[in-house]
Amino acid sequence: MKVSKKKAGEGKTRVTVTVEGSDVTDQIDNYSQQFCTALGIEVAEGSWAHSELTAAAGADATRKMIDDAIMKDNAEIAITMLDLDIIAAPRYFAEKSAREGEDFTFEAVVFDKPQFELSDYGPVTVNVPDLEVTEDDIQYLIARDAQGDVHVDTLTDRNTVQAGDDIEMSLLATQYGEVLDDISSDSRRYTVGVKLMPAEFDKHIIGMKVGDTAEFDFMMPGAIDEQGNQGQPVSTHATITVKRILKNVMPDITDEWVAEHIPGCNTYDEYRAKLEDEAAHEKAMQHRQSVASACAAALGERIVGDLPDDIFQACLEDLKEQFTTEARQMHMTVDEYREQLGLNPQQFSMATMFQVEAQLRQTFALEALARKLEMEVEEEDYDKLYGLIAPGHEGLAQAQFERNGRTFVVTEAALHAKANQYLMDHAVITNDKDKPSDAYI
Repeated sequence: MKVSKKKAGEGKTRVTVTVEGSDVTDQIDNYSQQFCTALGIEVAEGSWAHSELTAAAGADATRKMIDDAIMKDNAEIAITMLDLDIIAAPRYFAEKSAREGEDFTFEAVVFDKPQFELSDYGPVTVNVPDLEVTEDDIQYLIARDAQGDVHVDTLTDRNTVQAGDDIEMSLLATQYGEVLDDISSDSRRYTVGVKLMPAEFDKHIIGMKVGDTAEFDFMMPGAIDEQGNQGQPVSTHATITVKRILKNVMPDITDEWVAEHIPGCNTYDEYRAKLEDEAAHEKAMQHRQSVASACAAALGERIVGDLPDDIFQACLEDLKEQFTTEARQMHMTVDEYREQLGLNPQQFSMATMFQVEAQLRQTFALEALARKLEMEVEEEDYDKLYGLIAPGHEGLAQAQFERNGRTFVVTEAALHAKANQYLMDHAVITNDKDKPSDAYI
C-alpha cells in the first residue's frame, strides 16, 4: 500500500491511498463473501461470491458496498501508518471503482484533532449515589435462570387487550388481494405495542376482547431496495381474531428445582446468596462506570474555548449514520426506531446534539489532562483495555485490531481510560441520594 498526505484547509488533512492490484482482488473476494453471508445469499461451491452478490444486489449496489469497505478499512491502516491524530470518521471518495487485478486509488479527508486547555486541572467533585441490590434485582436474575422452565398459559384476570400484552391471534394479511404468507397465520403469537408492526396496526388491536374479530386497513413499510433505501408504504388489509391473552408462568423455585437446575447450589438459600453476590458485583461495576462517566463529564465542562463547528457537524453526521445502521439491522425505519426510544423528531435532534457535544468535550478534556500529566500509553494500559473489550480473550482482541490496522483506535481509547482512571482516583465522590446525580449512565 502507498500512502501520502497533504493539508486540505484549516484543520483538515487529505490522505491519498493506493491499494495494489493483487490486494484489491483479495479484498473484493473477502468482502463479497462477507456481504453474501450478511445478506443471506448462498454461494454455490465453485461459484464466485462477487458474481452472486452482483446478481442478487445489482451492480451499482455491489460496487458501492465493496468500494466503501475497501476505503474504510484501508484508510484506517493509512491513518496508523501516517501517525495521524483525527476526530470523526474520514470522508472518502474515488474517481474509479475497485476492479480485480488493478491498483485502486482513493482519497480520504480527515479532521485533525484540535487540542484544548482546561480552566482547572485539579480534582473534580461529583455526586454518584451508591447502587443497592433490590428485591427486583434478585427476581430479575431468578427469572433469567428460570426462563427455560417457563410455560405459557391463558390469562383469565381480564379479556381486553392492552398495550404490552402477549396474545394468540389468527391473522390474514393481504396486499392487492395476495396473501402475505410470511406474516399470516391461524395461530400467531404477538406482543402488542412494541413496534413489531406499525403503530396503526396495534391501535386496532388494543381494546379488542378475546373472541373478537376485526377487519381493517393499515400501511406496511415498503421493501428495502438494492441500495438499502426504504420503499413507499403499501396499503395492507388485515383480518384478525383474538384467541386468547397469554401469560408466562414461572416454576416454583424450591430446593428441588435449585438442585436440579443451578450448578453448585442445593438449596434456595444457597442460590439466593449466590444471586445477591452476583447482583452486588454488577451494581459495583455499574457504579464504577457511573463514576467514570460523571468524572469525565465534569472535566469536559472545563474546556476553554468553543468546539469547532465543522467537527461538531461531522460527528453529528457520524452519530446519525450509526443510528440509521442500527435501525436497518433491526429491520426498522429510522422513524420507527426513534419512536421505539420514545423520542419525537425534536427530542431526537436535541438528544443527538447533546450526546455529540458531551463526547467531544470529554475526549478533548481527557487528552488535555493526559498532556498536562505527560501520560504515555504503556503495555499494561493496552492489556487493561483489551481485558475490558474481550475478557478472557485479550490476545484475540489484540490480534484482530492489529490485523485490521486499527491500533490508533486502541491507543486513543487506552489513553482516555488511563486519564479517566487518574481522574477517578483523585476525585471527590459523594453519594448523597438527596442530591441530583452527576452520573451519566
